[in-house]
Order: sequence, then structure tokens, then C-alpha cells
Amino acid sequence: MSLCGGSSGDNFIDATISESREVFLGTPGRGASVFIVGDNTVSCINGDLETLIVAGQGSRVVVNGEITSIEVKGESFHQIYAYGGVVAAELRGGNTEIYAPSIATYDSFGPNNVIKNLDEITL
Repeated sequence: MSLCGGSSGDNFIDATISESREVFLGTPGRGASVFIVGDNTVSCINGDLETLIVAGQGSRVVVNGEITSIEVKGESFHQIYAYGGVVAAELRGGNTEIYAPSIATYDSFGPNNVIKNLDEITL
């Protein structure tokens, strides 16, 4: 199951999303990272991602692959869907939801952070 539509897009290594909009990033290259600083963004990434850093508020991120490292900063209200699992997550803000089939390790330093298995999602 995937929430991303469209084609695979161009390969990218590093991307910064600083506007409040919907972004289809395509296929990440080896070691790719994404930094989201805009509020209320929707991002779709088709493939494995080395690093995801999310700041701002209200972002939804869908990764159709594994995320090696997630870092969430600030009072957030984010939703992150990682269909290939997560190796490590550090949640410094509050009110973040991560959905993945597996999360190897995570640290939560804010209130109301939620880690759920993808099987618990109802669309």
C-alpha cells in the first residue's frame, strides 16, 4: 500500500522543502537526505532514505522505503509513514506520529509522540 502516486521521478541526493505545499520528490539516490522546514507540507518519496529531518509544524511524509534516521524538532504535529521501516528515530518535538512495520530504536523527548505499526492504519 502506498499513499504516493505518480511516476518514480528523477533521482535526488539532498532536498529541502521550505514551502507549505505538496511535493513528490521521486526516487532518492544512495545516501539521500530530506530536510523539511515548511509548515503543513505533504511529501512523497519513492525509495530508501538515509536521513529525514522535520521541523516546522503539521507535515505529512510518506516514504516508500526504509528510513535510516529520523529527527523531528520543535512542537510538531507531524505524520511520518515509512513503508520499509525505520532504523532510528529521535523525536524532540511533541505530537508526532510515526507509522512503520518496524522501528529498531527511538527516543522520545516530547509529549504525545506515537509509534504505530502500519497494520493499524485505516484509510
